[in-house]
Amino acid sequence: MNTTIAKQENAQPSTTKRMEFRSPRYEVINLDDAYRVDVYVPGVKKDHTQITLEKDTLTISASRSDQAPSKWETLHREYDPVDFQLSLNLNVDVDADRISARTDNGVLSITLPIAEKAKPKTISVE
Repeated sequence: MNTTIAKQENAQPSTTKRMEFRSPRYEVINLDDAYRVDVYVPGVKKDHTQITLEKDTLTISASRSDQAPSKWETLHREYDPVDFQLSLNLNVDVDADRISARTDNGVLSITLPIAEKAKPKTISVE
């Protein structure tokens, strides 16, 4: 059984606000009974993040906007508002009801518990 998570190439979001997306950096960590995907999306607020699971594809979309107070005058900016998009093919059955996500200091962590039916089983010989 193949139990890897792979990036889906040329994935397009179902609805687009902007035409350009950046693929964020990410890492996948094996926790024995789950996988954790850490996605690096600096400056993105949790209410500007969307995570969907459709069949075996996990899609993460996030937007970073430049919302400065209206009285501020921008003198110099080294980053642009940007939309992030990442689609991963899950080659392992996950328990969709137990998927959780949290964000901390620009890192979005998604925990994907492995479904019971996909976990290895030891069979005793009688």
